[in-house]
Amino acid sequence: MRVTSIVLTVIFMLSASCVNAADKDIPEPFRGDDPTSKLSIGYDDLNAFLKPHTFDSGPSTRKKAPESDSNLGTKFKVRVKRKTALEGNRFYFKNLEKPAVVAILKGLVDSLEAFPDQVPLELLNRDEQLAYWLNLYNFALLEQLSTVYPKTSLKNILDYGDDDSILAEKVVTVAGIPLSLNDIQYNILYKKYPGKANIMYGLFQGNIGGPNIREKAYEGDKVWRALEENAQRFVNSNRGTEVGSRGKVLVSELYEHNMMLFGKDKEKLRLHLEDLAVGEVEAALASMKSAKKKIDFDITDWSFADMFGHQRRFGAGYNTNAAALLDSVMSTQVNEEGKSVQVQSYLADDIQTKAKMDIRFTDSELETLMLMKRNFEGNQGSVEIKDLEGSKESKEEK
Repeated sequence: MRVTSIVLTVIFMLSASCVNAADKDIPEPFRGDDPTSKLSIGYDDLNAFLKPHTFDSGPSTRKKAPESDSNLGTKFKVRVKRKTALEGNRFYFKNLEKPAVVAILKGLVDSLEAFPDQVPLELLNRDEQLAYWLNLYNFALLEQLSTVYPKTSLKNILDYGDDDSILAEKVVTVAGIPLSLNDIQYNILYKKYPGKANIMYGLFQGNIGGPNIREKAYEGDKVWRALEENAQRFVNSNRGTEVGSRGKVLVSELYEHNMMLFGKDKEKLRLHLEDLAVGEVEAALASMKSAKKKIDFDITDWSFADMFGHQRRFGAGYNTNAAALLDSVMSTQVNEEGKSVQVQSYLADDIQTKAKMDIRFTDSELETLMLMKRNFEGNQGSVEIKDLEGSKESKEEK
């Protein structure tokens, strides 16, 4: 056990020195990473919440929604943007009107907030950290949206750039530091992962015109593939891009608020979009002579990405009927006779008890973490970077 402790101390000391230059403007508790770390965070509790609440609508067909039925016996019409009304994954926001469900959601957010108090983030590799921040952002956003639903539009709620926006409010506290959703996006993610534009597609905004919410939480070993899929689906949909008149390409306003990812250069944005686009949009972008003049931020849809926000048929080779919602809340369990049976599993009663550290790691990882945490606490204030200056590892990093 003594040898293991010494080894883990060395691992901690080396990981503490892995602070990228991009991290210098990030709050200290969120700097650094361990590129050799094999620790993976488990999100079964988040998945148990997402599965019955999220509907994957599949890739966009770019079809318009049909016009409202005039034979409904009423003059009431639901106002929707026909070009985007059939697009994007949906969330069952209606359930967030139930205090018990919101309490579960709050418990999950609290669990994510508390995680760095148990395991310093610098002991994880960069992909695990990225998945953590994306999940915290998305669940904290859902919690905030539960306070404003069922407003029909999120335009004045998200209100990009305004101090009154829910994105600007300090809504979580991580490692003792109050953070807003904007802090997570712009001051942590965009600084820790400079130039990684696909990260923007992992930040759910709650509206149809934003990136997809996914049926599963982000996981470190799959996070970049998941972001790539979200990016492709967004770009190749009417909510992301559209070929306009005179060779122009209309793009989502979302890009206007994330131009820092492209150095505020429309040509870099064009290259990014061309890399992801297919068909008519790709051809239009490839033939473009002046991105500055021919890319317009002109697409919006502020409607809630709500599963039952309007009459909608789901298709595209995924779930194709109303029974899909029921299917999403069924699970296979073993009965007393040892037989597998389908049971209703809608938000299991014990989901709140799952939001604990001991389900985020395997038993062996937990044992290792406990040792590393003790060494971390014991070495705080006594381990300095100058102690490593003469080491082989330090010289190689330089």
